[in-house]
Amino acid sequence: MAMQNCISLLVIASTAFASVTLLMRVERLSKSNIAHRHGEPKQLDLALRTAADLAVGHCDLCADNWLFILGMFRTGSSTALAMLDSIPGIELRGEHGGFLNLQGDQFKDLAEAEVRVKEGSTAWSFEHEADFHYLKCSAQHMTKGVIFGQDAAKMLGQTKVMGFKEIRHTSIKSLRFIMSLFPCARFVFTYRENWNVSVNAPLPSKQHEKLRQDWRKWKRLVYMVHERFGNTTALLPVENLSASSYTEVVQGLLGLRGCRFTTVLHENKNGSGTLRNQIPGSPLEASCETSTVDFRLSEERVEANIVAWDALEEAASAGCHARRILCD
Repeated sequence: MAMQNCISLLVIASTAFASVTLLMRVERLSKSNIAHRHGEPKQLDLALRTAADLAVGHCDLCADNWLFILGMFRTGSSTALAMLDSIPGIELRGEHGGFLNLQGDQFKDLAEAEVRVKEGSTAWSFEHEADFHYLKCSAQHMTKGVIFGQDAAKMLGQTKVMGFKEIRHTSIKSLRFIMSLFPCARFVFTYRENWNVSVNAPLPSKQHEKLRQDWRKWKRLVYMVHERFGNTTALLPVENLSASSYTEVVQGLLGLRGCRFTTVLHENKNGSGTLRNQIPGSPLEASCETSTVDFRLSEERVEANIVAWDALEEAASAGCHARRILCD
């Protein structure tokens, strides 16, 4: 626990350092007048807003349009990444080790520490209650750093939808934590409708059956989540990698009404890896208009989603005990 607390402090310190670094970069831009060329005042304003919000411990968790592609190994998540990232104005990062899982563990440890404080433990006593909203702001800021790297100040002004794809956020615990950090985000779940297929992957043969069972558990979980959060999630079975299925996602889930795909960039078949088609050019029929995209939900809807998650976890508890879904 002591080691985890040290890690938490290091993470918070690194976030503060990132904020200071961003402010210093913005100051340099202003002094050199770079921000006044090529339409960069908007980028400068966004960078200032982000750094200032973080500095005072406040942010709007729904200010940005977040999109996450989550799926198990060999379920077509790389295909979804290639397709959705091909849309101008959408910036999606590939796999990155699932760093938000570590953040989730740190939030859990801090919540447990808060309980000890309220119980009157002298060793755990602290005058100020933890500000979880501020920590969520920090987590969002760190996620932008993962997505944009050193180009954050420049890319924020050019990006309408941001996010990543990952195969390490496939448990109910992980899903709820990410949805709490990004309460207005949209989620695309890739999965296998037919989980009992041969596995063509660089894994020992004894792990093939475990992977198939994980596909099965993930399918059950995404069905449960999509049933309750149908307006903010979409299901993409690997067996239906068609241009029309991706068009339905971008028009229905993301609200890009004029956006249409004509082909699929990748194919995954029978549990195989990602095979790139030799298709030149963009998979889009025409340019997509992203300027009006807004994922914001009402405060009432955000609160209702929290209640819905409580009900979902209660309903899923039996499946967790029976190991029928992925829980941890």
